[in-house]
Amino acid sequence: MKKTVKNGVSFVGLPAAKKPTKKQQLCIECKKCCTKVGVYTDPAIYELSEKDVIHFYKARGAAVTRSDNHLFIVFDLPCPHLAQNGCNIYEKRPKICRIYSGQEEFGEECLWTLLSKKNDKRPKGKARPRKVK
Repeated sequence: MKKTVKNGVSFVGLPAAKKPTKKQQLCIECKKCCTKVGVYTDPAIYELSEKDVIHFYKARGAAVTRSDNHLFIVFDLPCPHLAQNGCNIYEKRPKICRIYSGQEEFGEECLWTLLSKKNDKRPKGKARPRKVK
């Protein structure tokens, strides 16, 4: 496995001849979507109240946010391919990893969002998921 180092950040799995893009650099530094697993769920599918569903997941260490009529549940479950210096299978990572941006789920916590803000074409005021108390 080849390793490229740029500004003190190691990029495992990137060919040594290829310079990492700004997005790759930010993603490798952040690793949020590689260290946490998030899923959307509809509270209506449960036989419990929404408050009880939220309590159920929070009691198990998950973070719960609300987005429209759905709950976004985030578990601290790292990807088995995530090494200290980044993704061990970056060049051969699954399609879901290649197309996933992390912006909608992690908002400001996703470093890629910082770069995307410069090129953001969405109308101002687009709602981001909010934390449920």
